[in-house]
Amino acid sequence: MVDLNPAGRTGDPIIDVVNVTKCYEGGKAALTEAHMRLHRGELVALVGPNGAGKSTLLKCMAGLVRPQEGSITVAGKDRFRDHLAIRTFTAYLPDQPNMFVHFRGIEHLQMIGDLYGVELSERNRRIESFARLFDLDEILEKRIATYSNGQYKKLALAATFLTNARIYLLDEPETGGIDPPASAALMQILRMLRDRKDVTIVWATQIVEMAEKLCDRVAIVDDGRVQAFGTMNELRARYQAPGADLGRLFGLVTGKDKQQLISEVLESMAHNAEEAPRRIAR
Repeated sequence: MVDLNPAGRTGDPIIDVVNVTKCYEGGKAALTEAHMRLHRGELVALVGPNGAGKSTLLKCMAGLVRPQEGSITVAGKDRFRDHLAIRTFTAYLPDQPNMFVHFRGIEHLQMIGDLYGVELSERNRRIESFARLFDLDEILEKRIATYSNGQYKKLALAATFLTNARIYLLDEPETGGIDPPASAALMQILRMLRDRKDVTIVWATQIVEMAEKLCDRVAIVDDGRVQAFGTMNELRARYQAPGADLGRLFGLVTGKDKQQLISEVLESMAHNAEEAPRRIAR
């Protein structure tokens, strides 16, 4: 039995990623020597552009992609040898979820509840709650194939969180066309889960403002590498940038700081705005 009792954010590691390297066909490395240690009860944000390696890192943590080098342990168990045991307390949401589109929405949620061993009455209670939260009530009896992009993503969100997992691996859950109320609900859920000491979240996102507000630590991922990992204050101290926001830190860590360029563009736009009335008057 895996010990998942709360241990606080400074307790035993819950996920260990050690020197993980993953190459796809053609030999291009999607990840190179990725190293991270996550503790039970914390929310870690993976921040980086498209193609940086965030999704591959999450897939490795979820056991869906096996790296060529390195190791991953979850709650002290090998991610790939003990896949079935780990699955019982881990939920993974890809950026583009796959569902049986010929199922009705209610059937998909019931199946997920059954896979995670959620007791029948509790499963039905959670389904009802998430259906109301994400405005799915009126479409649960319809085939998933008829759903809009936003409805499809909201169903995937409901399925993910009704599992009541202890580890959530979330790949850009805020994308996919979800509406503002659903986005606000998602952020409230992340806040609530972050405040629990028995739930660990790894959240890949490009919304640096929200990640900065919610995360305990942030991993800056770029060019297939975890370039920096720590709290906001640790990163500010390391890169001698007191008061810097996460967007600025990303630029400093990756060498892609555009602050000077932004200043030049804004100055040029201001100059053009001053010149416009004179050009019109000619």
